[in-house]
Amino acid sequence: MVFDSHFSVTLNGKDAPFISELLNQVEQTGPTSYIVSAVIPSGFFPDIASGKLVITIDETTGKGDGYAVDFVKLLVNYDENLFTGKFSGTTEPGATVRLSGTNTTVTAGATGNFSFQAIPGLNAVRVSKAGFSESYAFGIVLSSETEWEPEVQLSRGVGKPDIDFSKFGSTDAWANAAEWGKANNIINQLETEGQITLYINFDTGKATLKPDAAEVITEIVTALKARPDMKVKLEGHTDNVGNAADNKKLSDDRANAVLAAIVEKGIDKLRLTAEGFGFERPIANNNTEEGRARNRRVELVKQ
Repeated sequence: MVFDSHFSVTLNGKDAPFISELLNQVEQTGPTSYIVSAVIPSGFFPDIASGKLVITIDETTGKGDGYAVDFVKLLVNYDENLFTGKFSGTTEPGATVRLSGTNTTVTAGATGNFSFQAIPGLNAVRVSKAGFSESYAFGIVLSSETEWEPEVQLSRGVGKPDIDFSKFGSTDAWANAAEWGKANNIINQLETEGQITLYINFDTGKATLKPDAAEVITEIVTALKARPDMKVKLEGHTDNVGNAADNKKLSDDRANAVLAAIVEKGIDKLRLTAEGFGFERPIANNNTEEGRARNRRVELVKQ
């Protein structure tokens, strides 16, 4: 924050105080700029999963915007290995210290010591304790070898309530990250290669989806919801065990079973078509079990 500016932030029209507190507590005047990172609680996931991400940053005092935003990057396939930085500090013993932009808290030790793993860039902490006013500190975290060492002093007084993360949904912010990451892979492959091969399990010799097929169906649905303009064809394929006519019908029934499961989860049927090809189009040698397993597949083809 510079020039006494104060910012409010919304994500898809919803208040996002876990981001605005970061912008309001760090100072960055250039010419060098650093990344500021925040973990998005799961209450925001449905809107983002639909393909919508609108971030609004508003300066509320009229004193001038203190930030120039170069880029915003949403990490969907979230990985905690991003927290490669580390810092340690001191404050009042027993104080609650929260890493700003997240709901991660620690309690300062008997000597007031605390430490965090953090994403490299500009970071901030909020420190609070009963009988004291809350206080913030910010600094640059570059790596585990370059530590920011904040010393946060608290003054006697009445503190303000901290952000209530419970109202934003589950505090396990990236519980569905794997699902989203796989859906994103489906979208990327359809866009770049025009098709993607998926392995969906059915009862042997039938078009009945096994329970574990639900995970792949959900990934397809998530991808199609993120790209409401996209139409796809579901192509069923089998190995060469049995006669051609039976395999052609089985592959067609299986492709239509997947189509029905996708429609049941809210995708418009007009965006989907299905066709079975039996064992006409193998991608592996049917003389081995491994090859036959690869040939038993469903392909999504972008239309």
